[in-house]
Amino acid sequence: MASKAHFQGGLWFIISLTMSATGNAIARYLQVAHGLHSLEVTHFRLLISTTLLIPWALQAHLRGRHAVCLRPHLLRGTLLFISTALWHYGLNKVPLALATIVEFSIPVITLISSYFLLRERVPFTLWLTTAGIFSSLSATSLYYQPDTTTISKELAILLLSAMLYALIDTLHKQQVRALPAYHTLFYVTLTATCWAIWPAYTHASTEQQLLNAMWLLVASGLANSLLLYCLLKAYSHTHLSELAPIRYLQLPIAISLGYAINDPTPIGSTWIASGTIILCTLVLYYRHRNKTRSSSKFASNDTYGC
Repeated sequence: MASKAHFQGGLWFIISLTMSATGNAIARYLQVAHGLHSLEVTHFRLLISTTLLIPWALQAHLRGRHAVCLRPHLLRGTLLFISTALWHYGLNKVPLALATIVEFSIPVITLISSYFLLRERVPFTLWLTTAGIFSSLSATSLYYQPDTTTISKELAILLLSAMLYALIDTLHKQQVRALPAYHTLFYVTLTATCWAIWPAYTHASTEQQLLNAMWLLVASGLANSLLLYCLLKAYSHTHLSELAPIRYLQLPIAISLGYAINDPTPIGSTWIASGTIILCTLVLYYRHRNKTRSSSKFASNDTYGC
Protein backbone atom coordinates (compact mmCIF):
# COMPACT_ATOMS: atom_id res chain seq x y z
CA MET A 1 0.00 0.00 0.00
CA ALA A 2 2.87 2.35 0.81
CA SER A 3 4.51 1.77 -2.58
CA LYS A 4 1.19 2.39 -4.33
CA ALA A 5 0.73 5.66 -2.41
CA HIS A 6 4.26 6.75 -3.34
CA PHE A 7 3.62 5.92 -7.00
CA GLN A 8 0.36 7.90 -7.02
CA GLY A 9 2.00 10.81 -5.22
CA GLY A 10 4.89 10.80 -7.68
CA LEU A 11 2.50 10.71 -10.65
CA TRP A 12 0.51 13.68 -9.33
CA PHE A 13 3.77 15.52 -8.68
CA ILE A 14 5.02 14.94 -12.24
CA ILE A 15 1.72 16.30 -13.58
CA SER A 16 2.12 19.37 -11.37
CA LEU A 17 5.65 19.91 -12.72
CA THR A 18 4.30 19.69 -16.26
CA MET A 19 1.61 22.27 -15.43
CA SER A 20 4.21 24.58 -13.87
CA ALA A 21 6.48 24.40 -16.91
CA THR A 22 3.50 24.81 -19.25
CA GLY A 23 2.29 27.91 -17.39
CA ASN A 24 5.77 29.44 -17.59
CA ALA A 25 6.07 28.64 -21.29
CA ILE A 26 2.67 30.19 -22.05
CA ALA A 27 3.48 33.31 -20.00
CA ARG A 28 6.75 33.79 -21.88
CA TYR A 29 5.14 33.14 -25.27
CA LEU A 30 2.34 35.64 -24.57
CA GLN A 31 4.89 38.37 -23.93
CA VAL A 32 7.44 37.52 -26.62
CA ALA A 33 5.12 36.51 -29.48
CA HIS A 34 1.86 38.36 -28.70
CA GLY A 35 3.35 41.50 -27.14
CA LEU A 36 1.28 41.40 -23.95
CA HIS A 37 2.61 43.19 -20.88
CA SER A 38 3.74 41.05 -17.95
CA LEU A 39 1.17 42.73 -15.68
CA GLU A 40 -1.63 41.74 -18.07
CA VAL A 41 -0.46 38.14 -18.06
CA THR A 42 -0.27 38.25 -14.26
CA HIS A 43 -3.80 39.61 -13.91
CA PHE A 44 -5.49 37.12 -16.23
CA ARG A 45 -3.59 34.16 -14.80
CA LEU A 46 -4.64 35.08 -11.25
CA LEU A 47 -8.19 35.96 -12.29
CA ILE A 48 -8.81 32.63 -13.99
CA SER A 49 -7.24 30.71 -11.11
CA THR A 50 -9.47 32.54 -8.62
CA THR A 51 -12.57 31.85 -10.71
CA LEU A 52 -11.81 28.12 -10.82
CA LEU A 53 -11.41 28.04 -7.01
CA ILE A 54 -14.86 29.54 -6.34
CA PRO A 55 -16.70 26.16 -6.03
CA TRP A 56 -14.36 24.98 -3.26
CA ALA A 57 -14.62 28.31 -1.45
CA LEU A 58 -18.42 28.16 -1.58
CA GLN A 59 -18.35 24.61 -0.28
CA ALA A 60 -16.23 25.68 2.70
CA HIS A 61 -18.66 28.54 3.47
CA LEU A 62 -21.70 26.29 3.21
CA ARG A 63 -20.17 23.88 5.67
CA GLY A 64 -19.53 26.82 8.00
CA ARG A 65 -16.62 25.15 9.73
CA HIS A 66 -14.02 27.88 9.36
CA ALA A 67 -14.17 31.58 10.10
CA VAL A 68 -12.49 33.90 7.63
CA CYS A 69 -9.52 35.81 9.03
CA LEU A 70 -8.55 38.31 6.36
CA ARG A 71 -5.25 39.60 7.72
CA PRO A 72 -3.01 36.63 6.78
CA HIS A 73 -4.78 36.31 3.42
CA LEU A 74 -4.22 40.00 2.63
CA LEU A 75 -0.53 39.76 3.45
CA ARG A 76 0.08 36.57 1.51
CA GLY A 77 -2.10 37.76 -1.39
CA THR A 78 -0.09 40.98 -1.66
CA LEU A 79 3.15 39.02 -1.68
CA LEU A 80 1.70 36.63 -4.26
CA PHE A 81 0.85 39.50 -6.61
CA ILE A 82 4.33 41.04 -6.30
CA SER A 83 6.14 37.73 -6.73
CA THR A 84 3.99 36.65 -9.71
CA ALA A 85 4.41 40.03 -11.43
CA LEU A 86 8.19 39.90 -10.93
CA TRP A 87 8.31 36.30 -12.16
CA HIS A 88 6.42 37.10 -15.36
CA TYR A 89 8.59 40.16 -15.96
CA GLY A 90 11.70 37.98 -15.65
CA LEU A 91 10.25 35.31 -17.94
CA ASN A 92 10.02 37.94 -20.68
CA LYS A 93 13.83 38.23 -20.68
CA VAL A 94 15.19 34.94 -19.34
CA PRO A 95 14.95 31.57 -21.17
CA LEU A 96 12.70 28.91 -19.65
CA ALA A 97 15.58 26.60 -18.74
CA LEU A 98 17.33 29.28 -16.68
CA ALA A 99 14.07 30.34 -15.00
CA THR A 100 13.41 26.70 -14.08
CA ILE A 101 16.83 26.44 -12.44
CA VAL A 102 15.95 29.47 -10.32
CA GLU A 103 12.75 27.66 -9.25
CA PHE A 104 14.89 24.86 -7.84
CA SER A 105 16.18 27.25 -5.18
CA ILE A 106 12.73 27.95 -3.68
CA PRO A 107 12.63 24.96 -1.25
CA VAL A 108 16.05 25.87 0.17
CA ILE A 109 15.09 29.54 0.53
CA THR A 110 11.95 28.40 2.35
CA LEU A 111 14.05 26.55 4.92
CA ILE A 112 16.26 29.61 5.40
CA SER A 113 13.28 31.91 5.90
CA SER A 114 11.88 29.43 8.43
CA TYR A 115 14.99 30.08 10.52
CA PHE A 116 14.31 33.81 10.69
CA LEU A 117 10.50 33.75 10.98
CA LEU A 118 9.71 30.48 12.74
CA ARG A 119 12.95 30.14 14.73
CA GLU A 120 13.49 26.67 13.32
CA ARG A 121 16.95 25.20 13.67
CA VAL A 122 19.00 25.39 10.46
CA PRO A 123 22.03 23.08 10.21
CA PHE A 124 25.36 24.18 8.78
CA THR A 125 24.77 21.94 5.76
CA LEU A 126 21.83 24.11 4.74
CA TRP A 127 23.88 27.30 4.87
CA LEU A 128 26.58 25.61 2.78
CA THR A 129 23.99 24.37 0.29
CA THR A 130 22.49 27.85 -0.01
CA ALA A 131 25.92 29.36 -0.69
CA GLY A 132 26.51 26.76 -3.44
CA ILE A 133 23.16 27.48 -5.08
CA PHE A 134 23.59 31.25 -5.19
CA SER A 135 27.21 30.93 -6.36
CA SER A 136 26.05 28.73 -9.24
CA LEU A 137 23.31 31.16 -10.23
CA SER A 138 25.71 34.12 -10.05
CA ALA A 139 28.23 32.34 -12.26
CA THR A 140 25.51 31.46 -14.76
CA SER A 141 24.33 35.06 -14.95
CA LEU A 142 27.87 36.29 -15.60
CA TYR A 143 28.67 33.77 -18.33
CA TYR A 144 25.31 33.71 -20.07
CA GLN A 145 25.97 37.02 -21.82
CA PRO A 146 29.44 38.30 -20.84
CA ASP A 147 29.14 41.49 -22.90
CA THR A 148 26.00 42.76 -21.19
CA THR A 149 24.40 42.91 -17.74
CA THR A 150 20.82 42.36 -18.96
CA ILE A 151 20.60 38.70 -17.99
CA SER A 152 22.16 39.40 -14.60
CA LYS A 153 19.51 42.00 -13.81
CA GLU A 154 16.63 39.80 -14.95
CA LEU A 155 18.04 36.81 -13.10
CA ALA A 156 18.17 38.93 -9.94
CA ILE A 157 14.47 39.77 -10.43
CA LEU A 158 13.64 36.07 -10.75
CA LEU A 159 15.62 35.35 -7.58
CA LEU A 160 13.73 38.07 -5.73
CA SER A 161 10.48 36.52 -6.94
CA ALA A 162 11.65 33.10 -5.74
CA MET A 163 12.45 34.57 -2.33
CA LEU A 164 8.95 36.03 -2.08
CA TYR A 165 7.40 32.69 -3.06
CA ALA A 166 9.45 31.05 -0.31
CA LEU A 167 8.31 33.70 2.16
CA ILE A 168 4.68 32.95 1.25
CA ASP A 169 5.26 29.27 2.01
CA THR A 170 6.78 30.15 5.38
CA LEU A 171 3.90 32.46 6.30
CA HIS A 172 1.51 29.68 5.34
CA LYS A 173 3.16 27.44 7.94
CA GLN A 174 3.06 30.20 10.54
CA GLN A 175 -0.40 31.71 10.10
CA VAL A 176 -2.93 29.49 8.40
CA ARG A 177 -2.29 25.92 9.51
CA ALA A 178 -5.86 25.47 10.74
CA LEU A 179 -7.54 26.36 7.45
CA PRO A 180 -8.27 23.96 4.57
CA ALA A 181 -5.99 24.30 1.57
CA TYR A 182 -8.60 25.35 -1.02
CA HIS A 183 -10.08 27.87 1.43
CA THR A 184 -6.67 29.50 1.85
CA LEU A 185 -5.78 29.41 -1.85
CA PHE A 186 -9.00 31.14 -2.85
CA TYR A 187 -8.63 34.17 -0.58
CA VAL A 188 -4.93 34.53 -1.29
CA THR A 189 -5.39 34.43 -5.08
CA LEU A 190 -8.45 36.71 -4.82
CA THR A 191 -6.37 39.32 -2.98
CA ALA A 192 -3.59 39.04 -5.56
CA THR A 193 -6.12 39.38 -8.40
CA CYS A 194 -7.53 42.57 -6.90
CA TRP A 195 -4.05 44.07 -6.63
CA ALA A 196 -3.40 43.23 -10.31
CA ILE A 197 -6.50 44.96 -11.73
CA TRP A 198 -5.24 48.55 -11.90
CA PRO A 199 -1.66 47.79 -13.09
CA ALA A 200 -3.06 45.53 -15.82
CA TYR A 201 -5.53 48.26 -16.88
CA THR A 202 -2.79 50.88 -17.14
CA HIS A 203 -0.71 48.56 -19.35
CA ALA A 204 -3.59 47.15 -21.38
CA SER A 205 -2.99 45.90 -24.89
CA THR A 206 -5.32 46.47 -27.79
CA GLU A 207 -8.63 44.62 -27.94
CA GLN A 208 -7.47 42.61 -30.94
CA GLN A 209 -4.30 41.52 -29.13
CA LEU A 210 -6.32 40.29 -26.17
CA LEU A 211 -8.80 38.45 -28.39
CA ASN A 212 -5.99 36.69 -30.26
CA ALA A 213 -4.31 35.66 -27.02
CA MET A 214 -7.41 34.91 -24.93
CA TRP A 215 -7.26 31.14 -25.32
CA LEU A 216 -3.64 31.17 -24.18
CA LEU A 217 -4.53 33.35 -21.18
CA VAL A 218 -7.25 30.88 -20.22
CA ALA A 219 -4.81 27.99 -20.66
CA SER A 220 -2.28 29.77 -18.43
CA GLY A 221 -4.81 30.22 -15.63
CA LEU A 222 -6.01 26.64 -16.02
CA ALA A 223 -2.44 25.35 -15.82
CA ASN A 224 -1.91 27.34 -12.63
CA SER A 225 -5.06 25.88 -11.03
CA LEU A 226 -4.16 22.34 -12.08
CA LEU A 227 -0.68 22.88 -10.64
CA LEU A 228 -2.12 23.71 -7.22
CA TYR A 229 -4.62 20.84 -7.35
CA CYS A 230 -1.99 18.26 -8.37
CA LEU A 231 0.40 19.45 -5.67
CA LEU A 232 -2.25 18.98 -2.99
CA LYS A 233 -3.07 15.52 -4.34
CA ALA A 234 0.63 14.58 -4.38
CA TYR A 235 1.19 15.73 -0.80
CA SER A 236 -1.88 13.79 0.34
CA HIS A 237 -0.31 10.53 -0.89
CA THR A 238 3.30 10.85 0.22
CA HIS A 239 5.73 13.10 2.09
CA LEU A 240 7.41 16.10 0.51
CA SER A 241 10.92 14.70 1.05
CA GLU A 242 10.01 11.59 -0.97
CA LEU A 243 9.08 13.78 -3.95
CA ALA A 244 12.22 15.93 -3.88
CA PRO A 245 14.25 14.00 -6.52
CA ILE A 246 11.31 14.06 -8.95
CA ARG A 247 11.27 17.87 -8.95
CA TYR A 248 14.22 18.02 -11.33
CA LEU A 249 12.23 16.41 -14.14
CA GLN A 250 10.83 19.91 -14.63
CA LEU A 251 14.08 20.96 -16.33
CA PRO A 252 13.84 18.59 -19.35
CA ILE A 253 10.11 19.37 -19.54
CA ALA A 254 10.89 23.12 -19.64
CA ILE A 255 13.61 22.61 -22.25
CA SER A 256 11.20 20.63 -24.45
CA LEU A 257 8.57 23.36 -24.19
CA GLY A 258 11.27 25.93 -24.89
CA TYR A 259 12.02 24.23 -28.21
CA ALA A 260 8.32 24.43 -29.05
CA ILE A 261 8.26 28.22 -28.61
CA ASN A 262 11.72 28.81 -30.18
CA ASP A 263 13.41 29.51 -26.86
CA PRO A 264 17.24 29.80 -26.78
CA THR A 265 19.08 26.50 -26.31
CA PRO A 266 20.67 26.13 -22.84
CA ILE A 267 24.42 26.74 -22.84
CA GLY A 268 27.16 24.94 -20.91
CA SER A 269 27.09 27.19 -17.84
CA THR A 270 23.35 26.60 -17.49
CA TRP A 271 23.89 22.83 -17.34
CA ILE A 272 26.74 23.24 -14.83
CA ALA A 273 24.60 25.45 -12.59
CA SER A 274 21.71 23.02 -12.89
CA GLY A 275 23.88 20.06 -11.88
CA THR A 276 25.35 21.95 -8.93
CA ILE A 277 21.97 23.06 -7.61
CA ILE A 278 20.43 19.60 -8.04
CA LEU A 279 23.36 17.99 -6.21
CA CYS A 280 23.21 20.50 -3.34
CA THR A 281 19.48 20.17 -2.79
CA LEU A 282 19.49 16.36 -3.09
CA VAL A 283 22.22 16.14 -0.43
CA LEU A 284 20.16 18.40 1.79
CA TYR A 285 16.92 16.46 1.31
CA TYR A 286 18.51 13.05 1.87
CA ARG A 287 20.29 14.31 4.99
CA HIS A 288 16.99 15.63 6.32
CA ARG A 289 15.18 12.36 5.51
CA ASN A 290 17.84 10.19 7.17
CA LYS A 291 17.79 12.39 10.25
CA THR A 292 13.99 12.14 10.42
CA ARG A 293 14.09 8.36 10.08
CA SER A 294 16.77 7.97 12.79
CA SER A 295 14.89 10.17 15.22
CA SER A 296 11.66 8.24 14.60
CA LYS A 297 13.30 5.05 15.86
CA PHE A 298 13.38 6.52 19.36
CA ALA A 299 9.82 7.83 19.28
CA SER A 300 6.90 5.88 20.60
CA ASN A 301 3.95 4.98 18.46
CA ASP A 302 1.83 7.55 20.29
CA THR A 303 3.96 10.43 19.03
CA TYR A 304 2.90 10.05 15.42
CA GLY A 305 0.44 12.57 14.33
CA CYS A 306 0.53 15.63 12.37
